[in-house]
Amino acid sequence: MSDPETTWQRARSPEQIAERRADILRAAGELIDEGGLDSAGLNAIARRVGLSKANLYRYFESREAILLDLTLAAFHSWCDQVIQELSDLAGGTRVSIETVASTLAKRYAQRPRLGILVHALPGIIEHNISLETAIDFKANAFEQLQQIAKRLSDILPELSEPNATQFLWLWSTAASGAWPHCHPHPIIQQAINHLGMEAMAKGYEETIHQFAVSLLREQINHG
Repeated sequence: MSDPETTWQRARSPEQIAERRADILRAAGELIDEGGLDSAGLNAIARRVGLSKANLYRYFESREAILLDLTLAAFHSWCDQVIQELSDLAGGTRVSIETVASTLAKRYAQRPRLGILVHALPGIIEHNISLETAIDFKANAFEQLQQIAKRLSDILPELSEPNATQFLWLWSTAASGAWPHCHPHPIIQQAINHLGMEAMAKGYEETIHQFAVSLLREQINHG
């Protein structure tokens, strides 16, 4: 049986390897967008990109490493947008906690791929990876959080930068946990509807907005 990669010149140069990694990440992202995390198995990714499953290991150490890179890319994109919008708020009139919470929640809720991936981090994605990969991921993500924390302390002077960092950690944990509850399986949604419990099922953006308001107030009160 011929190697699927023989239909595509084997990547040898750093540029070719980077291009192949980007193709793999793009394929995995598309599969998640279309059918959720379970749809992005190695076999499906390999088929989508035109490689054999074995050849994927030339570019990533595991499926989890692919998903980790996707998580970081989605997180970077969210952070860049939020940092820009928070920067635009700085220097103007006094900014309310509600406005900050709205910016964070709205932009996060608009990125379903990020919600899916971050929710899966501790239980699925942060497994079967090397220590080096884990360190790189955590350091990169924390650096991004600190940049947002600085912007938050700039526009909310009563919020110290360390407390802003603590807020972001707590809020991201809450937003991650809320994802599956606000996006239930169709059977669970039917059960909710059958029992007349729709009033308890708030939308994701509203839920994480309320988390943000409460946690910001708590961290500001800590001084």
